[in-house]
Amino acid sequence: MDEALLRQAKIELYDDRGRPHRALSSSYKDLTVMQALAMAKGIGREICGDHFQIGMDNSEAYLKAVTWVLGDRDNGIDPEKGLCIYGPTGTGKSVMIAVLRELSFRLSAHFLRYNARKQELGYAPLLWAYRNAPEYVELYDGSIAPDHKFAPIICINDLGTEVHAKYYGKEVDVISELIGWRTDNGWKDYKMLITTNLTTDELQRYGTRTVSRITGYCNLITLKGRDLRQNYTTQWKQ
Repeated sequence: MDEALLRQAKIELYDDRGRPHRALSSSYKDLTVMQALAMAKGIGREICGDHFQIGMDNSEAYLKAVTWVLGDRDNGIDPEKGLCIYGPTGTGKSVMIAVLRELSFRLSAHFLRYNARKQELGYAPLLWAYRNAPEYVELYDGSIAPDHKFAPIICINDLGTEVHAKYYGKEVDVISELIGWRTDNGWKDYKMLITTNLTTDELQRYGTRTVSRITGYCNLITLKGRDLRQNYTTQWKQ
């Protein structure tokens, strides 16, 4: 099929689908956001111990994150986009990612996506592999690894801690290439979760196009407060 026709067919499929953004286990089909938030708090305590809490500073951030898992268009969330979680060191970005993944697993959450290889619309698990940004660079061998390109959803943790790859003497911005490929080939179908300490100004090191893709195709969530590592030691193994 002609590329333009295929793209138009895909757009029409999205416009006409009339199906929910998420599919949950039948046991949780009527779960409210506040009930899911309570589950998230319990999961946080399991991961980090009894010292885990969602303070006033971050209640809105967790409310938005849980809303995204449920696939609701509330609290300023677009469920078709991914997540970009920003916060200074130690504010709990990696913990939030772990909590959301476990919550997704317990709810058996799936998200609606178009599978270009099979040319069909269906649901994929709202689960992701956890990789630090430098790992994507280390695995670069002249091209982005297929698993990183085609996985329905990926997590890029600690964006900004990586360096450029060197391939036959040429420096390659692997993360920008990865983000560019996934957004150019269907941002609704290739979701990303990103955590970073970098402010919007500091993200400019990746270039305007990459920053635009991150801010345009991810819901932005900000974590605040003091360094939580002073209060508890996470039991979650990265």
